[in-house]
Amino acid sequence: MTDFRNILSRELERKLPGVLMRPMPELPIADGALIPAAADLPVGIQYESKELMEQAGEALIYSKDSKDIPLINFTEDEQGYRVVTFATGVQWNHVELEQAGYANTNRSTPRDIITRRSSFVPRVFAEAEQKFVLAGNADLGITGFFNDPNVPSENSTYDPSNNATTALDSIAFLNDCYTGLPDRTNNVAQVSAIVAPRRLISYWSTQFLPNTSVTVTSSILANLGPAGGGTLRGFIALEECKSEVLEAYGVTAGGTNKDLVMVAPVNDMVASRSYNNPRQIPLSYDMGTYTQVFLKDIGQVRMDYPDQFEYRFVPKLTVGI
Repeated sequence: MTDFRNILSRELERKLPGVLMRPMPELPIADGALIPAAADLPVGIQYESKELMEQAGEALIYSKDSKDIPLINFTEDEQGYRVVTFATGVQWNHVELEQAGYANTNRSTPRDIITRRSSFVPRVFAEAEQKFVLAGNADLGITGFFNDPNVPSENSTYDPSNNATTALDSIAFLNDCYTGLPDRTNNVAQVSAIVAPRRLISYWSTQFLPNTSVTVTSSILANLGPAGGGTLRGFIALEECKSEVLEAYGVTAGGTNKDLVMVAPVNDMVASRSYNNPRQIPLSYDMGTYTQVFLKDIGQVRMDYPDQFEYRFVPKLTVGI
């Protein structure tokens, strides 16, 4: 038997604008916040390459009797980077289109089910892009921003979860992170940012130097930032540096329980990447069902100068979280 009370309740209902959707976290890597990115990747290519040249030499004081003039040595090579194509798609059928057409006759703003379903495509690509840029793809032998084998890496003894670890220990650790880069690169490279999980940066922000109101982060920035004659612009909180994400991405083995602290120069001459915007391939139709496939090409992150970065793996922070 029809419950007319429900029919009446729907007639007394006001339809609010908008659609409730699950909130999505930011994707700073896909958005180009940390690694400069350009939408300049041509469709159809599989590789990118860049000429590589090394030079070395010396000059000696010249005199009229000089015969052995030192010559500059050059070596030329090529650095290659992979390009992969990601695919995703949406489906709808003829009956759904008919039903939507009828429903739209009673709506002041018609609902386009194709546009609505396709609206999530950019987010799907962005999530895939975030993971690929950071971790690469082990099956294809592609490395990423977090696991480049040429980047210096260290399993640090610094343990933020140890009750005996003091603010001075944290400052010593961060100072070591900062000073190692210019020393390793003959003072060519400078640290722009220290990248770490938000929970670790929050921990440093609440650690105070003995008998002061000065935190570890404010002390580091005062001494290593522009005010202190340094190059450190600040700390970048990146949740993908958490041990849980590193293990899920395959950067570290399951159960490693190590957070990543990364030293990085934010400079497109040091690390960069390319991509192109999503594109559609011809719509397919089979027995009343339509399938629209989207493609997007993403280039491997170009770590042109890997020695200007550093990975510091520290025990996962478990206190205060």
